[in-house]
Amino acid sequence: MPTSIPVLIVGAGPTGLSMAFELKRHGVDFRIIDKQIKPVKTSNALGVQTRTLEVWDDMGLVKEMLAQGCPIKGFNIYANKKQIAHVYPFELLSLYPFVLALSQQHTEEILIKHLESQNVKIEMNVDMIDLKQQENNCLITLNHADGKKETIETTWVIGCDGAHSYIREKCNIPFQGKELPQHFVLADTVLKTDLPSNQVHAFLSEKGPLFFIRYDDKYFRIILEVSAIPELANAKTISYEQLKNLVKDRCFLPIEIEEPIWNSGFWIHERMASTFRQNNLFLLGDAAHIHSPAGAQGMNTGIQDAYNLAWKLASVIKKTSPPELLNTYNQERLPFAKKILKNTTFLTHFVSLKNPFLCALRNLFLSHLLKIKKFRNKVFSNLTQLNIYYKNSGLTKDCLGAKKGPKAGTRLLDAKYNDTQSLMDHVRGTTWCLLVFFDKNLNFSLGPIQETLEKKFGSCVKLIGISLNPLNALMESVVCETIFDINKVLHQLYEIKGTTFFLIRPDKYIGFRGNEKDEKILFEYLHQFLQSRSI
Repeated sequence: MPTSIPVLIVGAGPTGLSMAFELKRHGVDFRIIDKQIKPVKTSNALGVQTRTLEVWDDMGLVKEMLAQGCPIKGFNIYANKKQIAHVYPFELLSLYPFVLALSQQHTEEILIKHLESQNVKIEMNVDMIDLKQQENNCLITLNHADGKKETIETTWVIGCDGAHSYIREKCNIPFQGKELPQHFVLADTVLKTDLPSNQVHAFLSEKGPLFFIRYDDKYFRIILEVSAIPELANAKTISYEQLKNLVKDRCFLPIEIEEPIWNSGFWIHERMASTFRQNNLFLLGDAAHIHSPAGAQGMNTGIQDAYNLAWKLASVIKKTSPPELLNTYNQERLPFAKKILKNTTFLTHFVSLKNPFLCALRNLFLSHLLKIKKFRNKVFSNLTQLNIYYKNSGLTKDCLGAKKGPKAGTRLLDAKYNDTQSLMDHVRGTTWCLLVFFDKNLNFSLGPIQETLEKKFGSCVKLIGISLNPLNALMESVVCETIFDINKVLHQLYEIKGTTFFLIRPDKYIGFRGNEKDEKILFEYLHQFLQSRSI
């Protein structure tokens, strides 16, 4: 008889490891395999976006990750031997208003260490060699390093097995897209330079772009587009001499480069699966979407695929939510991946322009528009993935329409409301959270809501009252978590007018927004996505 497990995760890169971490946090059993040895031994994906830092905060990993990386708080663009744009610091509405440059090796090491501390074994040198979908589960054949074959039966298969995904190909899921003509080379090295180490430096010219990014206390990543150089147009590596000459040719500032510890060519493939779900199989990360490294979107999108799916899958497995909840993974993540692919394609072409006239227009555009705060904030909020909006998801219900404040489908906004505490300190964890903001209406009581939540949904929904007045008797009359926002920090952040409900999903997006008149609709929403307890 084959071994039976609830979930098999295939692939132990940042996406698969994040899925494993989240399933463990939600109390679901699984196995995770990878046909390679992990962690990777090279820096690979470097850019950790602000939204991913917020995710790591919820997961309890952010302090350790920050200690290993280099916070990037600004962006500089140079052209025609001068600086044409300078953005510092980033003006982001987050407790982490920066991008973290962090080696993928360190990201994987930290995730693996935490999983192993919870007795989760990453099964390396194990390859999936056959997959058969059955009516309610999948039959999987694994090949171990010693040649041993193993057959297992699993209800759910999580495909995090990269751009050449065996799972995607076995299921005949189309992976449509194209290859871009631009070819890049990457090199990790020590630089002797006066350039600020906490900022990205981009040198644009008709010869191709050059980027410097500091990613730890010693090394920089150098990125060069070399499509127009015949001997490098398809190069897998670059020599030290070639690297020095290219940097000298494109950078007008005095810089000394030591011999790289690693370098590689990079071909840009932009493709996306036609669906991220087929029956009991899910595709995440590079198995679902690959795109240009421009803007450092790939790894972050994969980690957030896992963050989006894990709580939904756990809820269905534990029978606290109906199976239909899983439909929202494809609804939410596929349109976002499509948008990312479109944006990274544009950005790649934009920085790689060769036509002198178009280059001049681009430089003029950047030098002027990046001085405009509204434009600047929109660009960097998109790049840092803070503006993810699940507007058309079946999980999104907004009863307040065009009223001001964070809308349903957008992320939880976090801020410190006193010297030591932030809103995340109260909502961190794996449950739904219902935030009830009190304005000046003292005729509304949390008691009946608390009673109904406990009666119908047990511990699945945490109630948090947020009041301006610490002496609010209606808050003291219930045994729920309370926040006294006496400095009005949270009320102003959420633009509260009257008693307002924000129902926060386990992945820290707002599922429902309404006011006290929408209480019935709120409970209808909860009944749709959470199984009521039998009375």
